[in-house]
Amino acid sequence: MTSELEIVDADHPFNKPSADLILRTSDHVDFHVHKFILSEASPVFETMFSLPQPGEPCSSPSNRGQRSAEPIQDHKDGRPVVAVPEDVRTLDLLLRIIYPYENPDLDDLDWITPTLSAAIKYDMAGAVKLLSQQLSGHATTSPLRVYACAVRHGMEGRAREAAVGCLRFTLLDLDVVPELADISAVAHHRLVRFILRCQKEMATLTTDLTWIPVGCPVVGEFPSHKTLIWWYAKLNPPWTRCLFCHRQMDIITDNSRKHHNVCKWWMSFLDSVQAQLLKRPFGATILEGAFLEKPIQSMSDSCRTCRTASGIGALRAFAKYLAAEADRRIAAV
Repeated sequence: MTSELEIVDADHPFNKPSADLILRTSDHVDFHVHKFILSEASPVFETMFSLPQPGEPCSSPSNRGQRSAEPIQDHKDGRPVVAVPEDVRTLDLLLRIIYPYENPDLDDLDWITPTLSAAIKYDMAGAVKLLSQQLSGHATTSPLRVYACAVRHGMEGRAREAAVGCLRFTLLDLDVVPELADISAVAHHRLVRFILRCQKEMATLTTDLTWIPVGCPVVGEFPSHKTLIWWYAKLNPPWTRCLFCHRQMDIITDNSRKHHNVCKWWMSFLDSVQAQLLKRPFGATILEGAFLEKPIQSMSDSCRTCRTASGIGALRAFAKYLAAEADRRIAAV
């Protein structure tokens, strides 16, 4: 047993004299807590407190077959002491979530994952929900870590979000993270296979263009601040009716089975879109930065059809529609 000299009390508010229980962390910090609050937040603790105390016949408490906290083996200041495997930072965050205080800062993924593991182990539904939402917020910036954490805890929805987040990166950019050691090779293989299937889905997006509606794309703004793309059927897009820009000899077919000659810059744009989506099969990749500036610069300087406010607007609207179509196909994988 650890000597008293090696043990310190936690900071406020977990040092109140009104507490009736002490949770001792793995790094020897005592949290003075209240059984009632723990019981309300965690069926695991509620069950443990209902068991006979030392000296009476009892079995070690468990959480679905896994040991979650040591039986009461010590007393301090008249309060029973329960040893838990969590460190001081993890337990502090977990307790601040279940206590009636303002939620702690949970922006750091390094602390979200161990705290979520503890919340799941103690069956703290409210804490699990909050931490799961916080975990989701990292699905686009640290998708591989989030994926591994979600898979480890059987959180299929979060795992899917993280898998889609991985599409924002190339496979070479997805470096090995420590959390991968917590999941099986099969789970990691499923992620790689998902990415490869998404890349395959993008291969035909810019070659079979029959999914493109008839007409000219226009960005529509609504009072709800929602942006939609609609198609003006009576007007062909500028890249099919231009009289100034150089034309591509190939012919494209729209979804009405009409054939169109198109501007060379537009076909080059589709080629660059396909190359980008094969590396990162995610719609937003073709809307980032200056990606649309290259086709605009490829338009003829004297063109009165393409290089106009309406012509460039139609290109931007088409790019947004194309990005949405890419995401729609990814969602179906």
